[in-house]
Amino acid sequence: MFKSLDLFFLRTLIIILFTTVIPLSVLAADNHDDISVIYHVLIDDKRIGTISNKELINDLILAKMDSLDKTYKDSELTTSKNITYIPEHTFFSDTSDEQILNWINENVTIEVVTSKLELEDQFLYLKEKEDSE
Repeated sequence: MFKSLDLFFLRTLIIILFTTVIPLSVLAADNHDDISVIYHVLIDDKRIGTISNKELINDLILAKMDSLDKTYKDSELTTSKNITYIPEHTFFSDTSDEQILNWINENVTIEVVTSKLELEDQFLYLKEKEDSE
């Protein structure tokens, strides 16, 4: 009789555990208030660090382009290096915004998009690809 009573309590405990405690812990872990998004910054496919907001880099690049916009008014401008971002959702947002922005400011330049036309031993650089055709 005691074995069947112990088995009943064990089953009841397991049912209570699976119907209340586990779902409550899942709901607590599902609370996204503490989760933030950081961005891994890759320059030419090499990771240089993490930043809290990719718009910080985009604003820096646009400011550098704006400073050259008057000089190269009718030209298309681009960066000297390919910048990509990989987002990560994390509880701990340890980023190095200032270091990343300084690195990009020192190492990424703005270039004019051109086409190179080679005729025998001479080269001609054109602003627009249509000019070469």
